[in-house]
Amino acid sequence: MVGSLKVLVVDDDPLFARALGRELTGSGAEVAIVSDLPAARRELKEGAFDVIILDYQLQDADGPSLLENWPGEKPLPPTILLSGVVGIRETVRAMRAGALDVIKKPATAHDILERFHRSSSEAPPASMDGGDGETLVGQHPFVASTRESIRELGSLPQATVLIVGEPGTEKPTLARLIHEATAPERPFVPVNCAGIPEPLFEAEFWGFGPQQAAASLSTKAGAGTLFLEEIAAIPRKARQRLVEQLRARSLGLAPSSDLAARVICAANDAELSPDSFEAQLRQLSGTHVIVIPPLRERLEDIGALATQFLAQFATRHPASPRRITKSALAELHKYAWPGNVQELKAVLQHSAALCESPELGLSIVQTVLTHRNSTRDSGSGTRQTINFRGSLPELEKAAILQAFRASGSNVSEAARLVGLPRSTVRDKLKKYGIR
Repeated sequence: MVGSLKVLVVDDDPLFARALGRELTGSGAEVAIVSDLPAARRELKEGAFDVIILDYQLQDADGPSLLENWPGEKPLPPTILLSGVVGIRETVRAMRAGALDVIKKPATAHDILERFHRSSSEAPPASMDGGDGETLVGQHPFVASTRESIRELGSLPQATVLIVGEPGTEKPTLARLIHEATAPERPFVPVNCAGIPEPLFEAEFWGFGPQQAAASLSTKAGAGTLFLEEIAAIPRKARQRLVEQLRARSLGLAPSSDLAARVICAANDAELSPDSFEAQLRQLSGTHVIVIPPLRERLEDIGALATQFLAQFATRHPASPRRITKSALAELHKYAWPGNVQELKAVLQHSAALCESPELGLSIVQTVLTHRNSTRDSGSGTRQTINFRGSLPELEKAAILQAFRASGSNVSEAARLVGLPRSTVRDKLKKYGIR
C-alpha cells in the first residue's frame, strides 16, 4: 500500500526533486530527499526505506556506484534509477548493480510507483491510474487525424500500429490511449526493447520451453496490447520472427498462438533506413502509421496541453494551480522545446510545485525555463553566468526578484506574476533587504 511506503529520493536537481517529492507525498508516501551519495548513505544507514529513487548522473558521482560500492552491512531496498538517456549500456550496468529498473527522466510518481508495484505482489492504487484523464487535445490536424485512426482501430483488434515521432513526443501516452479506446479490459504490456540485453531478447519475448513461455512478454499480453518502445534495439533474429508473425496476420492467416496481442511499436524519426524494423513494418499490409509532429510544429496546442496537465496535477495535489496567465503562456510559446511534449509537462510540473497561487504566473515559468537551459548547457560543458542548481530558497528568491523588477517595484504586481500571496512577497523582499 502506498501509504506505508518510505521513499528516499536522491537527485541534485532541486526543482525535479521537489516536484517528485510533492507527488509522492500526495500519494501517501513518506519522502526524504537528498542531493548526493554521501547524504544518501547516511540516510540508508540510519533509517529504513522501502524504495530508493536514484538519479543516474549526479553532479559529482553516478547513481549506480551507490549499489556497486554498498558495504553490505544491510541489504539495500529496491532501487529505481532515473536517467536522461536509457540505452543498453546504462540498463545493463544498472541491472548488474542490482537496480530494479531504469526509467527515462523526467518521470512522474505514477511511472515510478507503477514499476515498483509491478515488481511486488501489490497492484498500484486506483489514485495512480496511468490514464490520469489524459486525452488528445489541440487544434493541430494531427489531433483530428489520430482520433479518426483510433476509431478505425476499434474494429481491427489485431492491426499493427507504428507510432513515429521525436523523443519526448509522448508516444507511450498515445499507445495507452489506443489501448484504452480499443481493449480497456485486457492487459497492456509496455516493453522497452533497449532495456533487454540482446542474448536474452527472444527468451524474454517468447520464452524457451513451456515454463518460460508462460512467463514471456507475449503471453502476459494475451489478447491485449503489447507496446514496444525503442524498436531499433530489437535484435535482427527476433525482429525477423516478429515480422513473420505480423505478416501472417496481415495476410488474413490464423494468428500465431504465441502472439495474440495487438502490437504497437514506437520509433524515432532518425531510425528509418531501408532495412530497419520501422521500414519493414511500414511495408506490411494493414499497418496503421501515426506520425506525431514535434511540439515546435504544433505551438497552437500548448494552451490546451497546459490546461490538461495542470488539471492532472491538481487532481493529485488540490493546492496546485489550475490556470496559467496569458503572459506565462506566451513565454511557453517562445521556447524551443527540444524535449517536446514531455518537456512541456515537466516544466509545468516543476512550475506548479513552486506556485502557491491558483494561477501559474510568468516569473515562475521563466525561472524554471532558465533553470532547464542552465542545466542542459552545463551538462554539455557550456560555461554559465547564472547557476540555478542551487537550493530551492535561492530559486524562489530569484523568481521573486525577477518579478519585482519586471513589475516596476510594485509588490502587488510582483505577487501576481510569481503566483504568491502579496504578504508573502512583501515579507520575502524585507528578508532580502529590499523593502
